[in-house]
Amino acid sequence: MALALAPLAFSTLLFATAAATPDVETLRLAAPAPAPDEGGQPSFRLSRAGLELAGVLALGAAWYEAEIDFNGRDFDFERTWSSQWTKLVDGRGYRFDDNDRTTNIAHAFVGRTYHGLARTNHATMWQAVLFDLTASSLWEAGIESQEVFSINDTLVTGIGGISLGESAFQLGELFGRSAPTWRNRLLLTLFSPARAFLALTEGAPTPKPRSVDSHGIADDVYHRFALSAGGSFAATPAMGAAAPSTAAATPSGSSFAAHLDMEIINLHAYGREGAAQRNLSGGEATAFSVGYEGTPERLDELTIAARTSLFGRYTQDVAGAR
Repeated sequence: MALALAPLAFSTLLFATAAATPDVETLRLAAPAPAPDEGGQPSFRLSRAGLELAGVLALGAAWYEAEIDFNGRDFDFERTWSSQWTKLVDGRGYRFDDNDRTTNIAHAFVGRTYHGLARTNHATMWQAVLFDLTASSLWEAGIESQEVFSINDTLVTGIGGISLGESAFQLGELFGRSAPTWRNRLLLTLFSPARAFLALTEGAPTPKPRSVDSHGIADDVYHRFALSAGGSFAATPAMGAAAPSTAAATPSGSSFAAHLDMEIINLHAYGREGAAQRNLSGGEATAFSVGYEGTPERLDELTIAARTSLFGRYTQDVAGAR
């Protein structure tokens, strides 16, 4: 089985140009998160995000203690002042760990949770990045106090969580302001559980859809969802058959492949006529994809990839048909 995870985070510069016309009006673009809204970006609710993070870390600590026989194999330090001083202050505990590769990959999905908590509480992209790294450091220094402070875990959790977390957050926000169908609410919960949790515990209303497409998805920003699937089947003649044309067929092999690709460009002007320009602060362009290949007996390949813009400059000058 091949397992590939590609949480890519990089700066993206979006540029579109066409013939300019002097009478084209410059468009005003709203902030990309939490949703396109002329009201601007609310301030970061750090206290609420901190309380939610404490709850997530408490659940993680409960799991850690329940699996102490497994986790205890990595213990290198004691829970004493002198040992923790050696680990954190003297710097002898900052190392790359030797955990299994799948364990390291899983940290990116934990980072996705941290990032979602911050963004749901109105953090900017860079506030969320600092929140991710802080949360990961608290885990390494506090919950895993008897292990080394893993440099690779901190980087994978903090940085890998940016692309996975931001793409999932933007998808959740899109479904949240779409038509209130059971499908959209289910997708909101899947991609942005932090938003769904707030709606459940605090009664926080989801934004009302301004306009939706034929599938009930908000069409205030560009989005593209593509699902493709295919397979193969082969059969061979049964043993002892007189002739291939009359022989009973027995299956000799079959395979199946599927791929889901989801993209959002969270800019009002994108794909529309007009002139516009603005600085990009992060999260305006996101994409998430899942791919599967396998047979009824085995999983051959599972790929999960995500990407997001971090900063850049957007400009367009698109003229309509004359």
